[in-house]
Amino acid sequence: MLISQQGTDAKGGGTFSGETGGMIKSYGNVYADKGAISNCTPITQHESSTSFDCYEVASRDEQVPGSVKALVGGTAYNNFDTNSSLMYTYEPDVATRVPAVVMGWTGAGRLDKGDFKWTFTSSDDSSYAINAALSAAIDSYQSKMVGISAE
Repeated sequence: MLISQQGTDAKGGGTFSGETGGMIKSYGNVYADKGAISNCTPITQHESSTSFDCYEVASRDEQVPGSVKALVGGTAYNNFDTNSSLMYTYEPDVATRVPAVVMGWTGAGRLDKGDFKWTFTSSDDSSYAINAALSAAIDSYQSKMVGISAE
């Protein structure tokens, strides 16, 4: 979660293209890679009232005050998620349960954790070029899935 040109994005050269920042509301997140010097460490408004990655609330129905705005562009959060005429009804999983849901019986959206297998190499991580072998494997892939089930 990053807001352009503030918080973690402002710790160095930034990762965005310099566009006007938006506003992010967060609730119930688990930060796995939190460390004092990490560029992956989210900064909440509790740690910096002006340059933060997300406005962290104590409950889902808490609204972000209209006075809280992005440093660049002055964007405020419109609290759509607390307006029943704008937001659908849903019950999210508790953040600590998400790894088990994703890695559980069905895997990440696929029956039996999927049937397409590929091992990435370190050169795949350092290159933006199309991986010709992977592209060919995807083009020739035929699913063995015979049905879809849900819990």
